[in-house]
Amino acid sequence: MSVNWPWLLGLLALPGLFALMVLWITWQNWRTSGWRNAVGRIVESRSTARDVRTRESHLTGRSDHNRGTLVTTERIDRKNFADIAYQYTVDGRTYVSRQVGIGPDHGNLDVVALLQRYPAGKIVTVFYDPASPGNAILERDDPRRLREAWLAIAILAAVIVIGFLAFDLVADFIAAHAVNPRRTVPIMFVLVAAVLLGLMAWAAIRRAATMRAWPATDGVVASSRVEQTIMRRRRSGSQYSTTATVYVPRVIYRYQVAGIDIDGDQFGRMRSGTAAAVAERVVAAFPAGTKVVVHYDPNEPTTAIVDPAAGRLPQVLGGIALVLFAVAGALAVL
Repeated sequence: MSVNWPWLLGLLALPGLFALMVLWITWQNWRTSGWRNAVGRIVESRSTARDVRTRESHLTGRSDHNRGTLVTTERIDRKNFADIAYQYTVDGRTYVSRQVGIGPDHGNLDVVALLQRYPAGKIVTVFYDPASPGNAILERDDPRRLREAWLAIAILAAVIVIGFLAFDLVADFIAAHAVNPRRTVPIMFVLVAAVLLGLMAWAAIRRAATMRAWPATDGVVASSRVEQTIMRRRRSGSQYSTTATVYVPRVIYRYQVAGIDIDGDQFGRMRSGTAAAVAERVVAAFPAGTKVVVHYDPNEPTTAIVDPAAGRLPQVLGGIALVLFAVAGALAVL
């Protein structure tokens, strides 16, 4: 069995990227280890929420001369943040900072836990940079979490290597037993697609079952509107692109966990599209003031959903996977 090293190294780029991120956090920990500490007090502690727009790009389909089409879409997510401010004094000068930990706050992470840990009025230890006392944090990353991150990276790399080697073994087996060995490559591609779709179907079923088991609480729709984003398509190698307006139903509901207000926008099956009527029907079904039942993750309460049903997606994906398995078998024996 010969190993295609370029392909394997390309697949290992993902855990490599995660490793670089952990190294960056480790370096930040080392950099702040020499910072001094001072006594501070929490002067503000509340939850805030806002819409965050991000762009996502991916290649889709094939056009002339084997060139793919780059599709760029804009995503809108309602994110919650722990807005915590603390005051501390260094050499007779008072500073106020809102930086809790190392790195930027991307939202929806430990919001409830942070607000419970740092209520207004609490006396805290502040770590500040002696060269620039206005630069301060409340928390360094826990070394145990870093060790867990390294373990997760090692497991991911091992899964990739084992899966890659298993792919080669299966390919060798098919080449040795198929009626037409020249079909080995298309058979393998069909098998990989079938396995991936099967795993996606299984993950969707498990995800829906997990969400249905989450605690439920009452919520209310705070705002309901249609927003517009842009989808851009550009053929690889071309400087020209086409754009289309996408209408997004933005139904924001509010609920409470441990007395803390949280905003959510995940309803389960809610579609966006280039037809405004689709989004308008969704918004009309959930006007402001509508009461909803919210299922939230007890480990991360900012992760929530109103309708945790998986819908027909698992059945569709599973059915396609079975068809692909049958196609692979037919290619091997016919």
